[in-house]
Amino acid sequence: MFTEIQTTDQLDQVIAASEVAPQVVFKHSSRCGLSASAHRSLSVLSSQDPPVFILTVQDSRKLSNEIEERFQIRHESPQIIIFSGGEPVFNSSHRRATSETVRECVSTIETQD
Repeated sequence: MFTEIQTTDQLDQVIAASEVAPQVVFKHSSRCGLSASAHRSLSVLSSQDPPVFILTVQDSRKLSNEIEERFQIRHESPQIIIFSGGEPVFNSSHRRATSETVRECVSTIETQD
């Protein structure tokens, strides 16, 4: 279900793809129970939902930091960042990092198009 990203090039591909359709980056901590809960929630997203790219913070700290610096989005985990039109248009963390949040945000983006 999730596609792992670990490099700036992969992140750039996600951002480029967001020009066509919303893309979700999920910052996940492999050591956090709340993050495990978010992982379960997001895993129910289907092929009709936007793709979810997972960044495991312990494995890709450099990329996590780059996202924070590049987009001025303070790091939290679990965290979802939704990109559309090449830009982050939404981010949420902790208990709001859910499939419901993703679907709600994406439906708002789609109605604005």
